[in-house]
Amino acid sequence: MVSKCVRVTFLFTFMVLVSAYLMSGSVLADTSINIVNKNRCMACHSVDKKRVGPAFKAIAKRYDGSGQAVVHLQTTIKNGSQRRWGAIPMPAQNHVSDEDARIIAQWILSLSNGN
Repeated sequence: MVSKCVRVTFLFTFMVLVSAYLMSGSVLADTSINIVNKNRCMACHSVDKKRVGPAFKAIAKRYDGSGQAVVHLQTTIKNGSQRRWGAIPMPAQNHVSDEDARIIAQWILSLSNGN
């Protein structure tokens, strides 16, 4: 029989690990939002409504399940695009670092899960 001390220690460790796992998604989302705001993405986009550019949720829906979606969106953020979402082109965002573009792309794609 396992001692009470060992069971309590195991339970405590398990609860700490589960809490850390659950919070990691929230922390990543907070970091992503900060990067989106820092790079002024919301000047043309919003999460769920079309503005000058498409809503982030619409982008996520279009590319959901695509194996190369992160790379594609990262490249689009950096280089811009034309005629993918209508007549208004997205200008190249040269001020966005490669790492920020990757994080933004991953965050956009996470919105297809209802986040």
